[in-house]
Amino acid sequence: MEKKAGRKTKAFATFEMAGYTLDLFKELIRVLAEFGDDIVFTIKSDELEIRMLDSSRVMASDIVFPKYVFEEWLSEVKSPIRISVPLDDIRYAIEDAGKEAKVKFDVDLTLKTKKEECKTVRREPDKCPKCGEPTTWNRLPAEKRKLKVYKRHIRFWYKCSCGWRGRIKQRDVKEIHYTNEVVESKFKIIVREKTTDEYHIEYVTASPEEVPVPKIRFYAKYKLLAKEFLAKLKKLSKKANIVKFSGNNEKLTLQTVTDTGSVKVGIVKGVDMLLDSEVVGEQVASFSLDNLITLLPRKSADVVILEYTEEMPLRIIWQPMVEATVSFYLAPIVA
Repeated sequence: MEKKAGRKTKAFATFEMAGYTLDLFKELIRVLAEFGDDIVFTIKSDELEIRMLDSSRVMASDIVFPKYVFEEWLSEVKSPIRISVPLDDIRYAIEDAGKEAKVKFDVDLTLKTKKEECKTVRREPDKCPKCGEPTTWNRLPAEKRKLKVYKRHIRFWYKCSCGWRGRIKQRDVKEIHYTNEVVESKFKIIVREKTTDEYHIEYVTASPEEVPVPKIRFYAKYKLLAKEFLAKLKKLSKKANIVKFSGNNEKLTLQTVTDTGSVKVGIVKGVDMLLDSEVVGEQVASFSLDNLITLLPRKSADVVILEYTEEMPLRIIWQPMVEATVSFYLAPIVA
């Protein structure tokens, strides 16, 4: 059906969680609350997507709950609906939910379609012909790009992280976007345990844009026991703020600099907490210890996967006991 500006539509969804799924959700809310005030729910016909990009662009989340992990799922949306909900209100509603609790979310929205004209950047090619990575992160310094400016576009040399070099044509184009404005919202959280508590959240808005997730080709991957790795990072954080990752297929090395010296920790595959690794070349990157510690699971996952490429964001993947996707991205600290 063709979209028309000013057209009103209805969207309704209800989903209920309990047990391990609820425990996982509570821990994710704890993590996300450390980085921002609002969370973006994307409700689809068969899944709930949770994303956040904090205001300083240090952390991004990519979380997906398929419908079959819920106790109850009903979604009457013709197309994906993105809404922004205050994190503090969600956390307040579910923080006391115990082992026997069931938490139900009811979302009832009246939406109004808005037409907007906006400028966007188009690149040719938009992906590296060698590795498929988006051509957005130029490894060439500015003085080597040989930028040429034409009337309606620019051209410059580009180098991908995989080593491919080529010329990029870039131009600004105008596009028509249709967004949804929340005209009326009914967002309710029902917590059932010994009592039945209902929480009505009034401040629910439509999120006009999809929260972006970095598209990166990772060259280092380490699979670790979450509890043991977290304990090691907490000890390092007592004397340092930044940790440097390096290593190979057999060992992950953590290095920190303290006020009085330095610390170096070698984690050997198959001997300690390092379960598996895949590394191409030498990949070195540094990250905030406090942020990294915050993004690691406490109870909801026994194993965590770390993926990174030199001077690129770190991807932290939880491996929960249900088929949910839980990934966080942490920006590097570049010297």
